[in-house]
Amino acid sequence: MSALIELPSAPAAPPRQARPLFKIGTELEALNCLLEETGGELKNQEAEGAVTAWLTEMEEDQAHKLDSYVDLIRLNEGEALAARAEAEAYATAARTRENKVKWLKEQMKLHLERTRQVKGVKTATGRTVSVQKNGGALPLEIDTVPIEQLLAADMTKTTITADSDKIRKALLAGAELPFARLKPAGTHLRIY
Repeated sequence: MSALIELPSAPAAPPRQARPLFKIGTELEALNCLLEETGGELKNQEAEGAVTAWLTEMEEDQAHKLDSYVDLIRLNEGEALAARAEAEAYATAARTRENKVKWLKEQMKLHLERTRQVKGVKTATGRTVSVQKNGGALPLEIDTVPIEQLLAADMTKTTITADSDKIRKALLAGAELPFARLKPAGTHLRIY
């Protein structure tokens, strides 16, 4: 048998640490401050070369990190779209089942009423089925009537809400309202 001898290999270079996007931004901001302090230029040739190399690396890191963010955003957008579609399918299935239950109950109730068995009937497995009155407030039917009749009979309820469109229009026209103010437009990320 021959013995295998392992030769030591050169140590592998440590992998470059991935920088979080926020750290990249912080480092770029620090560089910006340094350049601001030095009047926008570095006098030392060696320092300038180091900063240029560092800046190139930062730009590459940022480009890769932003690509990863875009990929993650797109993945989650796709998953959200699929989940929404599945949720809609489940909601449709639930509505269908609920409609079937309602129809089946109506048919069973109609049968018990026609056969005058509303007090209750036992099923083959011992369950009892009966027709009962609904609880709660009695159902109400209101005819279409002129508002004056309702007001005269004191049968109205008033609800007041702020009219956002009128308030915004007044503020844009220069009105000063103590209860409202325009806020600056927000921002959003756009991916091309």
